Amino acid sequence: MSIANAQQVHISICNDDLKIYRADNPPARDGHHARVSLDGLLRNCCSVGKPFKERIISLYDVLGLEYKDARLTISYLRLAKKKDLPEHAVDAFTEEAWRAAYRKTQPRKRIKVLLNPFGGTRKARSLWQDFAKPIFEAAQYKIDLQETTHRNHAHEIAAALDVEQYDVLMCISGDGLPHEVFNGLASRPDANRALKLPVAFLPAGSGNGSAKSIYDTHNVVECALAVVKGVETPIDLMSITQGQRRFLSYFSVSFGVIADGDLGTEHMRWMGEARFTVGVLQRIMTRTAYPCTISLDIVQEDKKVIRKEYDTRRDVHRQADNDAKGLPPLKYGTVNDPVPASWRTEEHPKMGCFYAALMPYMSSAACIFPAARPHSGAMDLFSMESDLPFFSALSTVSAVDSAKHYDSKHAYYAKLRGFRLTPHGKEGFISIDGESMPWEPLQAELHPGLGCIITKNGEYYSQWQHSCHNVD
Repeated sequence: MSIANAQQVHISICNDDLKIYRADNPPARDGHHARVSLDGLLRNCCSVGKPFKERIISLYDVLGLEYKDARLTISYLRLAKKKDLPEHAVDAFTEEAWRAAYRKTQPRKRIKVLLNPFGGTRKARSLWQDFAKPIFEAAQYKIDLQETTHRNHAHEIAAALDVEQYDVLMCISGDGLPHEVFNGLASRPDANRALKLPVAFLPAGSGNGSAKSIYDTHNVVECALAVVKGVETPIDLMSITQGQRRFLSYFSVSFGVIADGDLGTEHMRWMGEARFTVGVLQRIMTRTAYPCTISLDIVQEDKKVIRKEYDTRRDVHRQADNDAKGLPPLKYGTVNDPVPASWRTEEHPKMGCFYAALMPYMSSAACIFPAARPHSGAMDLFSMESDLPFFSALSTVSAVDSAKHYDSKHAYYAKLRGFRLTPHGKEGFISIDGESMPWEPLQAELHPGLGCIITKNGEYYSQWQHSCHNVD
């Protein structure tokens, strides 16, 4: 005896994959039927097995149709037949499809989501609800969402988090919330283990340089897909000591015209990323100087060699075995200790910009550090003086969108293991991961592979990946 069951088919409308027509040779039940071709749609999605046969649905059996959110749902009556696949065969196919769709990563992860509703453009909540959440739900992620309510709340959450209960910790914000997360994980007695929990990024701020560096986009939907399908990637982190404090930086340390153009334009946050451009141009026009003393532990400062090593991917360092449960010890001491004898110390009375970073993009349109890689064992430094002719300074800074500033004779670029920065003169801005820090000396030291994030393919994105490039 045949058993009648009400069925539903969910078909995303894609090109010509769905057709309804009147058949020349109608089936016995009725003269109208729907032709639904799942061949191209499912084969392209899953890349497993043989092509799917098209499914014929008699219009006599159709109970209802609903089109919503680019999805057509057809409810129809289906008569079970002996040739229907047994349940174990369907289960086997399902598991094979899961493995094929998630070849490089684990499917159906447990994710802790931290959302800052007040940061950046204040759109984090709607970006999550309307665009990102449906993707994670469709991927069958187990979601634990928590909104931050006050400054350093993400730090507190990460410090107390049971890291064994999650596979991913994701931040929906600008570049500031991950700074709190990494430092919350670093504050724990088991920091070395906690920092292995992969951190993911969904852009909802005014800068979004980290998302651009990691996923090559600041589109929330594309970033969400990259998180779902991405791979765990070790990244270098920096220890910063300032006064009696030690904390981590995952992104950048900025002093001079760019720090002023960022933190000095908070009143223009409504402009989005355009405020950075306006702020920097104002300071270039006035040739503002930021006197300082710098000490550098240089790995490489020859631009040709840096580019060659980037192209050949030769200078890759993994984290050394570390039995310590907490943070690794500081090799060079703190900012309160004497400068290591092997470091080069320079006075810069007319410093215009001092910028050290671990990622290529400092905003979605500024590839200031094209040679930066996730675990290269070095931080990147870009600097220039303030007394340049106006158009020379302007052309150098304006070229960061294409990374052509790297070629400029006015731009100093180096790979470092550490540095010390001592600001002089009147008080100004020092930015670390986009957060304002005290106007006082600081020292940075690199820790290879200490952190972990989700990337698309184990690398950062840079303008150098999209263009031919030669240094004269």
